[in-house]
Amino acid sequence: MPKAEESVPLFREVQTLEGLLIREEEKDWIERRQAEPSPRPTVLYLGCNILRTPHLAQTVTALFRRMGEDFVALGGPAFCCGAPFRTEGEKDGGRPWGEKLASHFERFQPQRVVMWCPGCLHYYERVLALSGPFRLQHVTEFLAENRDRLTLAPIPATRVALHYHSGSPAAERHAAAARALLAAVPGVELLEIGTSVTWGRNCSGILRDGMGQEAWQALITPFFQKAAALGADIFATLYHGCQRMYAGYEEGFPFAIEHYLSVVARALGIAYPDRYKKYLLWKDRDRILEDASPCMKVNHVKADLAAAVVEHIFVNDRGL
Repeated sequence: MPKAEESVPLFREVQTLEGLLIREEEKDWIERRQAEPSPRPTVLYLGCNILRTPHLAQTVTALFRRMGEDFVALGGPAFCCGAPFRTEGEKDGGRPWGEKLASHFERFQPQRVVMWCPGCLHYYERVLALSGPFRLQHVTEFLAENRDRLTLAPIPATRVALHYHSGSPAAERHAAAARALLAAVPGVELLEIGTSVTWGRNCSGILRDGMGQEAWQALITPFFQKAAALGADIFATLYHGCQRMYAGYEEGFPFAIEHYLSVVARALGIAYPDRYKKYLLWKDRDRILEDASPCMKVNHVKADLAAAVVEHIFVNDRGL
């Protein structure tokens, strides 16, 4: 089997983008397979695409540490679930990757595997029908079940409009868990703006491009407008894909657009900068490359590849 990063162009983009946004020493997760992994009761599976927004990987691992959880976090192409192969048209092409991932989970002898990505969880559990001698759970549900292990301090009064998904039991559970976590933060007032089944499991560039830009804009704009009309301070996204899809709209509305865990983490004194959003708002290739140059140098990111990824994602807004 070829290496993941040699097989799917998506991985090269993810790795290049990660190399622009975060230094190696800032990571608290494993991106390479271990020959002899040490047993851990909990595996936090980050997936691949969260590394486009590494501040979210930093946030969730920091939350797990704050809870005192004994865990190992895995992320990146070396731990691909196989879903990218299916989205490229190979219905069962990702099975070898999923089975390899399942085997790697078991080597840690975990009691539970907590998955960050809803797409990975759906593909692993529902499409490939993989399981193991551990409990499989989405991170939002895990955190909500264990929120009593987090001592949340009051934050300034903040009105939060939560963007969420519906149409399946899993989506309903994730939305309920996110609401419970936000409601547990002293100072947060939750606003209801509704949702649309059109969004499916999670927001994505594939969905947007399939609908067409005009239809996509018509779908999302009323939710922004309702949040603004209700006086929202924050439009909170549920998944990392949602954050990437919506962060660039922040300049047009009177609220910040943040992932809901960034709000929860603030009540614990945990905050990591969303450089992805910053660059989306800048839309200036040279300015972005200059700002990212310290990371580029230490991560040995090639200048031509960095320029191409910046142009694709932040300037042309096509890499979401």
